[in-house]
Amino acid sequence: MVSGKNGQRFTENLDSLTHCLSALFNDQSAAAYKRDLLRGYRTNDRYYLLQPNVPFEKYQQLRNFPLVRQGRNKSGFIAEVNNKD
Repeated sequence: MVSGKNGQRFTENLDSLTHCLSALFNDQSAAAYKRDLLRGYRTNDRYYLLQPNVPFEKYQQLRNFPLVRQGRNKSGFIAEVNNKD
């Protein structure tokens, strides 16, 4: 994830983001999301798959989450779009 000034943007939004992710996907705790995101951040992983095949309704909710709503350039959030016929 991209972050400003030594990760300040990332760390300021991490707790609220992980709570939102946990509530939206209901697959793991906020603490588990936080642990995984911090691990990825510390090891400079460039990509972290949140969920495969997210329905459009959940994607719309996700776009309003802390950090993600700051846009692609500030948050580092990249959505891969797959159109289904």
